[in-house]
Amino acid sequence: MKLNKILSFILALALLLSFPLISVEAAMPQFQGGMINVDGIMYRTSFDGTATLSKGNFMLTGEFTIPAEVNGYLVTSIGDYSFQHCDKITSIIIPATVSHIGYSAFYGCEKLESVTIPDSIEEIEYAAFYGCKSLKTAKIADMVAWCAAKLDGPYANPAHITGKLDFGTPTKDLVIPSYIQSVGAYSFYGCKDVNSIQISEGMTKIGECAFYGCENLTEITVPKSVLKIEDGAFSSCGKLSIVGVSPENTNYKNLVGALVELETKTLIKGFNNTQLPTDGSVERIGAYAFSGCDNLVSINLPDCISYIGVSAFKDCRKLTSVTLPKNLTNINSGLFSGCEQLNGITLPDSVLRIGGNAFRNCKSLTAITIPKNTAEIGDFAFSDCTGLTKLKFPASLKIFGEGVTSGANSITSLTVDDGSLYYSLGNCIIKNGTVLAGCKTSRIPVNDSISRIDSYAFSGQTGLTQIAISKSIENIGVNAFDGCTSLSNVYYGGDENDWNTVKISEGNTALTEAEKLYNNTDMPEILTSDNGGLGGAIFGENSNLWLIIIIIVAVVLIGGAVAVIFIIKHKKK
Repeated sequence: MKLNKILSFILALALLLSFPLISVEAAMPQFQGGMINVDGIMYRTSFDGTATLSKGNFMLTGEFTIPAEVNGYLVTSIGDYSFQHCDKITSIIIPATVSHIGYSAFYGCEKLESVTIPDSIEEIEYAAFYGCKSLKTAKIADMVAWCAAKLDGPYANPAHITGKLDFGTPTKDLVIPSYIQSVGAYSFYGCKDVNSIQISEGMTKIGECAFYGCENLTEITVPKSVLKIEDGAFSSCGKLSIVGVSPENTNYKNLVGALVELETKTLIKGFNNTQLPTDGSVERIGAYAFSGCDNLVSINLPDCISYIGVSAFKDCRKLTSVTLPKNLTNINSGLFSGCEQLNGITLPDSVLRIGGNAFRNCKSLTAITIPKNTAEIGDFAFSDCTGLTKLKFPASLKIFGEGVTSGANSITSLTVDDGSLYYSLGNCIIKNGTVLAGCKTSRIPVNDSISRIDSYAFSGQTGLTQIAISKSIENIGVNAFDGCTSLSNVYYGGDENDWNTVKISEGNTALTEAEKLYNNTDMPEILTSDNGGLGGAIFGENSNLWLIIIIIVAVVLIGGAVAVIFIIKHKKK
């Protein structure tokens, strides 16, 4: 009995002593996720004593210095969207405690003119300064730290707007000292004020697009210490005619007026006058290799080339013709995007994939044959190809992206060969009850087989004047009819209440503002030169009746003329 009392006492004491620990542990998650409001600015605190600025104050004006500390917490991060559209701020000073700037942190700060970035910055995420159209000065505390920082794409670097970076010393003739062993991706992206770059011995790596868009760069030499140059490092440098390479560098060399990585036989940077060798010394074209070569008119890619990287010929605005290697399997993303004068290209039968934006804005391209084995067409592959009049997709097609024909407003024929996962009807590309692409002559099936119109399906079809939509359609995707500026009539199979139940996503103002003809999908014939020419334009849906009338009248007139001639001749006799 006495033993039981002793055991009960010990158990009770243990529970009593553990209660404070349980209480503290239960309180910890609340402590970790705390929020602080200081002068209308929100900070999210962490258990380690740091804080993230999570929401700015829209009332902030003029110069604003982000505090290094709030309520005892070190401010180490600027959160995603934190200052988005704070459009009264003109200057931002970031303290030396901050190491991270989040996604779209200063997006749309339209009056922001100056930003000061400390040497503590380790990462700037995508679009951090996108839309800061007034930005003139980006003050960078330390070049070493800047070259080591991770920039997530061009819009993470304020130089894409300012055209320069302020290191406190002139950068016209930029000297990168020997103690900087690596230049990070996008570090000097868009620095238009740079004329020459001296890379000191000791540099081992030049990151992706590190000097992309340095438009006035005329001179650069790669020292022997450089082991790796990543894609697009010197692309869109319009005045650069050659990249010098130390003769002692065993990794890179100038061949046929181009920078070539020897081990992989990859052309890293080409120029307007580059003539590719046929001896197999170059087997690959790197990403962005010829991007921005404004005076490149034509190029012959020999059959020894097995791979061409993304955006390799992007924005070659005078490029008119290209000969592709016969065994090429991929037309990679953005490959010919922005080649406005491209009008001569034949895709080899070996092509299995056409990537996103591959031919975007190729305005002079009037015809293209998609190879019979092509299985994938990427997003916006032929977007804004305003010269194309028809596209025919092979039976091998298995993946069809969004917005493939967006803005290709001259197309009147969209078809798919029989046997594909997709099918075409009424100049629409369709799969599983979804219209994926259309053109100005499209007639969406109104037999209740369609339930959705996909995002960007008719985007940019400025010649589309009318569309019939069955009651079975429940969902219309983002920007499905964006830019359809001539759309005036929507023939709808249900009544107004039915229409109001259709889920219509953003970017479809042209559709929602067009006149609705309810309980009616009997859309008139589309009036184009392919559908009756002038006669079709004049007589519309009754063109066949008028044609019969014209024939009858013609027969009567001819018969009358013959009769008159016969009578005159008979009288003469």
